[in-house]
Amino acid sequence: MSITAVEKHLAGRKVLVTGATGFIGSHLVGRLVSLGAQVTAVGPTLGWRPIVSSLVRQGRVRFVEVRAFWNPVSLQRVESEFKEVEYVVHLGYAMPCGKSSLENAVDDTRRNVLGTLGFVQRLPDSVSKICFASSAMVYGLNPRRPVSETDCARPITTYATGKLATETYLRLHAKESGVSLSILRYATVYGPMEAVPRAIPNFIRRVLAGRSPVIHGEGDDTRDYVHVLDVVHATLLALTRDAYAVQVYNVGTGRGYTTREIAESIIRLAGKRVKPIHKPAKHVPNKVVCDISRARSVLGYEPRIELKEGLGDEIRYFIDNPRFWRDL
Repeated sequence: MSITAVEKHLAGRKVLVTGATGFIGSHLVGRLVSLGAQVTAVGPTLGWRPIVSSLVRQGRVRFVEVRAFWNPVSLQRVESEFKEVEYVVHLGYAMPCGKSSLENAVDDTRRNVLGTLGFVQRLPDSVSKICFASSAMVYGLNPRRPVSETDCARPITTYATGKLATETYLRLHAKESGVSLSILRYATVYGPMEAVPRAIPNFIRRVLAGRSPVIHGEGDDTRDYVHVLDVVHATLLALTRDAYAVQVYNVGTGRGYTTREIAESIIRLAGKRVKPIHKPAKHVPNKVVCDISRARSVLGYEPRIELKEGLGDEIRYFIDNPRFWRDL
């Protein structure tokens, strides 16, 4: 689908985005506004990323503060703000807090699985489309490469298990209610404004500070790295699907890169003379590359940002924001 067609479809639509002030959410909200959508941004705070806060100050986005979207009391307080919403993109995620895997599982279920279901229960009847941000991690360790949506999901982490459980419950809700549901299994998303402690931002921070990036293990684990703007584009395309059906899409690039290759690319692009150092592995190497043929054929999705260009974007972002790495 062309940009013009997406703009025509979304212009004037009332779209609610949870996790709107986070990494992906900030980029998505900005793009929705540029396409003429009427956006309600839900988040715990306006946060430090400037896109949403700027649009809120300009009166172009309505911000609804929900510090705990899994809390029924918090949702009841803001339920009236959801009136007349047509489309929902649920990006919100709360990191579970526990001292053990079991405690994490209990907390994740309470916050994210049950929290999502409680949130969906409070959506108005005007909602016709839900996009749920899931993860390619639901496929588990060393799946067939590339892995497709029809392959068996075998999650091995609390995060992935919770995502798969939420997918399952949302499918039941969609079939019963007639709401159109797109489950988007994002690959490893990267790009400007990423600040979580993951491989790419960790490597960039250390390299810019003149320190060696740290690789746990041999660095031969393989991931499908997809730029945040490609993820946003895929999400917008999913929103334009009018069919009342449940569909699952892998959102990646269809190409895999090892952690070692990522570290070496960042060093080269940053122009630094450091070498990666290796420490004992924390887990079994994960190797996930997404088959994106369904997203291509059904949505018209095509990743447009090559890894070299995307890494350059993120490196420049960190250079322009030294507060994120100067004190390393």
